[in-house]
Amino acid sequence: MRVVATLVASLAVALCAPLSARAADPIGFKFKLSDGAPVECSWSRGALSCLEYAKAEAPGDCEVGGDVPGMKITARNAPKAISVCVDEGFHDWPVLRPSKTFKRGSITCRLRRDSSALTCRNRTGSYVMVEAAPQAA
Repeated sequence: MRVVATLVASLAVALCAPLSARAADPIGFKFKLSDGAPVECSWSRGALSCLEYAKAEAPGDCEVGGDVPGMKITARNAPKAISVCVDEGFHDWPVLRPSKTFKRGSITCRLRRDSSALTCRNRTGSYVMVEAAPQAA
């Protein structure tokens, strides 16, 4: 009976360890473009969604909060425009520094050295997800 209890306990620990390790991983990141516009990107169900808060419309089509535009990319498709109703402040996610990358699955994103754009690559190519507004000369 002790052997069975030990095996069950060991199996429970083995099954729970990956879940707790995943919980510690950030589910998103944030950064500011070179024009000062705040952006948050979140990873969920195999897709990366990046929201551009500087372009939010309040209330837009939302009953609560504001309508925030953005882009969503999956492993096998080009990015598509999205719009999300947001009624909360910014998340406490890590900041993606210039020239650094974020990788989940087959999606890799890099913030340009000058913070002018976030470029993401998936199985179909490389795409600009968000870009700073052009600076007046």
